[in-house]
Amino acid sequence: MANVLQPIKKLFDKDRYYFHGNILLEDYKIIYFPVAKVACSSIKKLFADLLELKYDPDDIDDSVHELNFPFVNKKEIFSRRYDGYLKFAFVRNPWDRLFSCYKSKVLQDPDYYIRGFTQGVFDGFLKYGNTFYAGMNFSEFVFAIREISDKDADEHFRSQYISLYNTNGARLTNYIGKFEKIDKDFSHVAKWLPKEVKLPRLMQSDNRSYVEAYTQKLIEVVADRYKEDIFLFDYSFY
Repeated sequence: MANVLQPIKKLFDKDRYYFHGNILLEDYKIIYFPVAKVACSSIKKLFADLLELKYDPDDIDDSVHELNFPFVNKKEIFSRRYDGYLKFAFVRNPWDRLFSCYKSKVLQDPDYYIRGFTQGVFDGFLKYGNTFYAGMNFSEFVFAIREISDKDADEHFRSQYISLYNTNGARLTNYIGKFEKIDKDFSHVAKWLPKEVKLPRLMQSDNRSYVEAYTQKLIEVVADRYKEDIFLFDYSFY
């Protein structure tokens, strides 16, 4: 495992790696480590309601990500202050997650207007120049992603393990659930919350729909690009 995690040290210098972004629910002794494209909107909406934060009910998926949640810096995760806290995250099958990223961040029509997009491409991808463009097919998208290292990757396709381990290879969470069985796995988190709360289901999709999008070559490309996630979180294509 040490060898698998070694790339973290090479990816981020200390100041860049220890970014804010882990949500603290002090009253419930919970720290949530968001991983993009893994039910983030649903979990953040639930926590926003618990914290009584206001968001736009007509634009929930975008507005909950813009809320001023209380955060915990990664430097502080192992401090004694947070002993006994539930520190959790959810992960997702890398092949499914990448296909979901493609479907949600690259539009087919460059002239279709939607907030957060420019000429049919998610604004966060514009830093890559002409790499991504409206109407590109999934195969083109996968090969483009292959050429972008985790050091430069947008959070929506960055390897998941980067958010869940520190630069010494120590896991930051004490519970990791899986997107594929989120109802069952979130019940572990729910034990720490008021009994009446229920995880909302936003941005639902058929988590088997990705299978038909892949050729054998694309399966292999993604397997190599996300080999750390596949190993650490025990995933296979099917």
